[in-house]
Amino acid sequence: MPYRRLCALIITVWAVKGVIDNKGCPSDPTRIVDLEQFFGSKTPYDSARRMLEVRQPTSHHRPCERSEVVMVWAVVRHGSRCPTPHRFRDTVRLDSMLANLTDWCPRERPYRIGSCVLEDAGMLTEKGQVEMYELGQRMRARFPSLFKSRYSPIRYDIQSSHPFRALQSAYSFAEGVFGGTGNLGPANSQPIAIRTADERMLYFHKACEKYRRHKVAMREDPRSPVMAFEHRLISILQAVEARLNLQPNDLSLRDLRTAWDSCKFGDDRFCALFNKSDAEILEFRDDLASYYEKGYGAGFNQRISCKLVDDLVSALNATVDAGLSMRRFKGKKTKKNTRPVRLRFAHAETLYALLPVLGLHKDPTPLTPNDDLQKIRQRKWDSSMMPFASSIQVSITKCFAPAKTGSPKEPTMIVKLLHNEIPMDIPICGLDASGHCTVSRFLNALKRAGSRRQTFDDMCRLPNLRKAEENYRRVEEKASFEGNDGYSAFGLAVASTVSAVFAGSVLLWAQATCGTAFKSSSSGS
Repeated sequence: MPYRRLCALIITVWAVKGVIDNKGCPSDPTRIVDLEQFFGSKTPYDSARRMLEVRQPTSHHRPCERSEVVMVWAVVRHGSRCPTPHRFRDTVRLDSMLANLTDWCPRERPYRIGSCVLEDAGMLTEKGQVEMYELGQRMRARFPSLFKSRYSPIRYDIQSSHPFRALQSAYSFAEGVFGGTGNLGPANSQPIAIRTADERMLYFHKACEKYRRHKVAMREDPRSPVMAFEHRLISILQAVEARLNLQPNDLSLRDLRTAWDSCKFGDDRFCALFNKSDAEILEFRDDLASYYEKGYGAGFNQRISCKLVDDLVSALNATVDAGLSMRRFKGKKTKKNTRPVRLRFAHAETLYALLPVLGLHKDPTPLTPNDDLQKIRQRKWDSSMMPFASSIQVSITKCFAPAKTGSPKEPTMIVKLLHNEIPMDIPICGLDASGHCTVSRFLNALKRAGSRRQTFDDMCRLPNLRKAEENYRRVEEKASFEGNDGYSAFGLAVASTVSAVFAGSVLLWAQATCGTAFKSSSSGS
């Protein structure tokens, strides 16, 4: 029948078109290797959690015969997000550059990376919303005694940094905890108060000028450990060029990093350009960057979390004080009662800086750009420990001693820590004779960790810059009385002076802070 012949013809043409379109296309599923385990901080949460559980030794906390959780403080990274605007633009640029190659499949417009278009850049994805919602549900199930009370902004203190992805994450998490417990509408929604936190506490990597300069130095100074590692990427770059039938030097290392980032955000065409050996080295390059820019590689990384540590200490002290007051007044409510739940929503940098404070995931020797494959595979610092929706949860538990004759013994207040919901020992605290990290022991350890710190503002001010800034302000004030011409002359002169001092200060500071790392990197490259 003509109808059947027409259908057969359409199917045949469509099949042939598919073969032609997919011939040699890197997005052909048969050419894609599963690289998820190498995605570092972009690893899906469930996969990252499983990997951390395998690597992490069992917690040595001795269980209590009877216990009661009385406080939890948590800092949570936002859920899965779209690439940031500059990452998006880099991917579009690379895709356009490769668009005329016979072995490439250009994207249709509007351009998408995974489920994201450019206008979504940096925003929380639907997957990220679900991650945070489910994380909230699990927290409620884990600490039922803390969430049995009706919601109150006095009892439940929720703060977030100001970017939309963090605020949306806080809301999604709160919906998982408190959804259906209110009285608004058919879904019994519960309005939640979410405060925008001081940038110096949750967004310090943007609020600290010295940190921003430190990050630039790590990524641009050829003596930095991160830049010293770049030569180990050349062989991967050459292999990618060969897979695309390109000539040597057609692609740059920047193009290679863009392709790898695009793969991590879900563009399978770019994932098809790499094998597992490539991914292992590219992941270590990212880990090296996070180690020196955000972790143990520079002491400054630990110190800029001082406001966040102060917030944790405040929560611990308030809980201890409330417990003392309750005993003093025989269980009656007093003004000393505290907020038992404190939730903070922020970014990977926020959590990374907390790891050295707590002593978590510390390697016996620093990571270096010259580490061999064996050391790379045995490292503890692995950025997959900080995926989207990662969290550090610190709780206080009242541990009651076994009932004996005589007067009852006061319960011991102990600290427990969960990283990505996995129980962890706290290295800076250790365990006392009873097998616990007590609150007093933990507070003393935090005090020792921050005993030599400056204030956040003094710490983040670049050396020698304060005087130059003051001089600039004086000249600016004087120029405002002399008219535009006078202002321009003075402004240009002082601006150049400030720039010179600024640049010199950055270099001196970088050498002083990371001198050892810079020196070892220079000798190894």
